[in-house]
Order: sequence, then C-alpha cells, then structure tokens
Amino acid sequence: MNPAGVAEDAFTSLQFHMNDLLTLGASSILLYPVYISAKKKASGKINMKFFSFTLTALILTGFSPLLAFPIESSLRTYDLLPECSPCHKGSDCEQGKCWGSPLKCTDGSYESLKNCFGAECDACSSDLQCATLKCWNKKCVFEDNVDKCFKKKECEACSSGEECEQGKCWGGKCTDGSTASLGKCFAPECSSCSSDFDCATKLCENHKCIFDTAESRAKCFKKKECEACSKDEECEQGKCWGGKCTDGSETSLEKCFLPESLERESS
Repeated sequence: MNPAGVAEDAFTSLQFHMNDLLTLGASSILLYPVYISAKKKASGKINMKFFSFTLTALILTGFSPLLAFPIESSLRTYDLLPECSPCHKGSDCEQGKCWGSPLKCTDGSYESLKNCFGAECDACSSDLQCATLKCWNKKCVFEDNVDKCFKKKECEACSSGEECEQGKCWGGKCTDGSTASLGKCFAPECSSCSSDFDCATKLCENHKCIFDTAESRAKCFKKKECEACSKDEECEQGKCWGGKCTDGSETSLEKCFLPESLERESS
C-alpha cells in the first residue's frame, strides 16, 4: 500500500465532508432568518435583529471558502512528498519543486539533484536525467568541464594522468605502465630512439631501446664485421668464425683474416 496514496485519499475525503458541513451550516444560517421572518411577518414591523442576523449570515457564507482554506492548508502539509519522490507538480513536494525525467521532488540544488538523478559523468540520454543539467555524448557533464568525463584511451596523447582511462600518462601517452601496455605504445627493444620516452624498455642507449641488462645489450648491439666474437648471436652478420664476426663470404674472410690464417684454418 502506498502511504502517499492513503494520505491523499484521507485528505480528499476530509475536504469533501468539511465542504459539506460548511455548506450545511451556511444554509441553516440563511434558512433560520427566513423562518423568523415568517413569524414576524404578521406584525408588519421591521425586526432589526433579524436584519442584522441575516446580514451576518450572508457575510459568513460568502467567506466560507476563506475559512476552509487555512484548514485545507494545514492538512496539506502532511501530504507533501520527500526528496526524490515521484511527483506531478511542485506543490506536491516538500522542496516545492518537481523536475526531471521521470519527475521527482527536488529543491533544484546540485546536491539535491545528485541524490535523485545522474551525477557528473554518469550515463544519460537526456538533460532531464542529469544533476548537471547537461547530457552530452551520453554522459552527464558540466558545460565548462566536459573533458573530465571523457578519458583518453591507451596510447592516446596526454599531458597528465587525469586525462587517461588508465590513470597514468608516460612519455606523452596514456598507459598503465605495464610492459604489455608500454609495448603497445612505444618502440620495442632494439628499436632506434632518441630518448628514454621513445622506448617501451624505458631506456635509450646509443640510440637503441634496451633493457638495462647485459643480455639486452648483447642482443641490441651486434658486433661489426671482423670484431671479436664468441658466438653467432653477437654478430650483425649472424656468424662468428675464427673468433671474428663475418658473413662467411670470401670477401669478408679476406677482410678479417690474413691469407696464411685462412690456410691454417682451412687445413
């Protein structure tokens, strides 16, 4: 059972009976002088008391709606709806205002509207659903701070973490700082770079993105032709022969070794 509905029905019933009583009282007052007049008519005299009584009755009858009004008003205060209750008009509400979609009781302040409708950045489809009074791109926003509700995606350009969904801005891009996220947004290991902020590894050394480990340096900085080596992986050419980096061609071998050395190695 709806308490508001019960109160409304009780008020309507009471008002109906009150109006009946006022009408009956007024009618009785009017009829009584008529009755007295009939009794006095035979004497042919003007009865001043009767005249005064009739005038008073007419005045009271004329003002009966005004007498009913304060009674109705006092009863109505018990029927007012609290904040955020569904309503039809402002007079239904304790706050005196009925607003929104759907209509709800509110005093119109942001704090009151926030209790009843979508707060800043909440989803919406109409201005009337927002405490901010503005629905833009399906979000409740303040007109002077729209960007707050539309965070930038991973790898988008940024100047502060507040702009990013991930909450972090590094190297001028939105990222959560994980290896996977950095790998999406920045140059991978061994790529060319000009600063640490170019690299997913967060380290640019000798124009290469590397991790701060011996393994990463060995991987990213290959030895040139004829430089000393111990394994193929160290060489740009991909081959280590005779303790030197070479591609194994006759030209490369002649460049890196003396003819007699080649003969000894061959024998």
